[in-house]
Amino acid sequence: MASLRIDHLYRETVHWVESVAWWEDLGFVFQTTWGEEPHRAGILFNDETRVVLAEVASSDPASSVFLATDDLESTSRRLGSPVVDTHWGTRMVSATDPDGRTYNFEPGDDS
Repeated sequence: MASLRIDHLYRETVHWVESVAWWEDLGFVFQTTWGEEPHRAGILFNDETRVVLAEVASSDPASSVFLATDDLESTSRRLGSPVVDTHWGTRMVSATDPDGRTYNFEPGDDS
């Protein structure tokens, strides 16, 4: 069975400046940022917790939990979901739980 751990929380925001300030007030700091207004994004850290914050124009910003797996192919088979190539250069599997929440699975840093 593949080992899983929470890798990061993905949050989209239509209020970039306010959202950044909110996360920073919680003690998070940017490790890296990319893009420019109106499509800024970055990874915020607080100890071992990572949040990817992405600016979007949508009035319905998305949110997702990304789990790291040590065996993406095995996770794909167990979930019955295909491995797909992402536009940001990784591979992942997405699956929906019985309550309709989607989770994403990517190879861990040491995979």
